[in-house]
Amino acid sequence: MDKYYKATVKAGHVGKNNYIEVTLFICAETKKSAAEQARWTPRVKHHDKGAIIDVVEITHDEYKKGKVENSMNPYFKVMNIQEQRALCGQMDVKQNKSKDNEKNHSKYSCIKEFRNSNPRKFQKYYGAPINHLWHKDSEVA
Repeated sequence: MDKYYKATVKAGHVGKNNYIEVTLFICAETKKSAAEQARWTPRVKHHDKGAIIDVVEITHDEYKKGKVENSMNPYFKVMNIQEQRALCGQMDVKQNKSKDNEKNHSKYSCIKEFRNSNPRKFQKYYGAPINHLWHKDSEVA
């Protein structure tokens, strides 16, 4: 026997690292299958680990009401990118808080990565002993 679920998900196509919270109404046997069905629904950020925000079991009446509300939602009605861009100003767009956005981009980060990945090539390329560069206790001659 199928149950009815309300899944809150991150929907996409509003820019990189941006999303809108959308509620989907799903008929499935288990909560897990409802979450999987919600993940592969069009416009959901499929490959985002946190794409499924919440899944809650609901009654049949709430399911019907939610389906009607979603059919009137302009986000689900747009047919092309121009319509969606016109709609973007009206939507509540949120930004992902991920570690990728907060990477350290210091001016020497690429040199440090090169030094750590292949020390011999680094020493040959820069012509300096490895242990004397960027260490607190090293002395500069």
